[in-house]
Amino acid sequence: MSTPTNYNDTTLLPAVEKVAQQSLAMFPGLQITSRARSVDRNNAAGGASDSSHLHRVGFDVVPAAGQDWGVVKQFYQARGARVLGPGDPGGEPGHLHVDYRGMIGGQ
Repeated sequence: MSTPTNYNDTTLLPAVEKVAQQSLAMFPGLQITSRARSVDRNNAAGGASDSSHLHRVGFDVVPAAGQDWGVVKQFYQARGARVLGPGDPGGEPGHLHVDYRGMIGGQ
C-alpha cells in the first residue's frame, strides 16, 4: 500500500463513491458517518496508521433504525468489500466499517 496522502477533503475513489451512493439509495436512512480522512483527522478519530480512510477506499456506515445490519453488510460484501461490524474481530461498536483496500483501483 502506498504512503497515505494528507487529504483535506472526504473524497473517496470514484468506484468506492459509486458503491457508497448505491447503498444510500438502497437503504433509506442509512448514514455514512466517516469517509476519507486526512492524517490529522484519522489520528483524532483513533484510526489505524494505515487506515483505508487514508487511502480513500474506506468508509463507515450506521444503518437506520429497523434496518438489518446483516443485510447491509452483505450488500457491501457482494460488491467486494471487507466489512467489519460489532462483534467481528477488529470491529467496533456502533457502525460498520466498509473497506475496499486491495479491491478497487489497485489500492
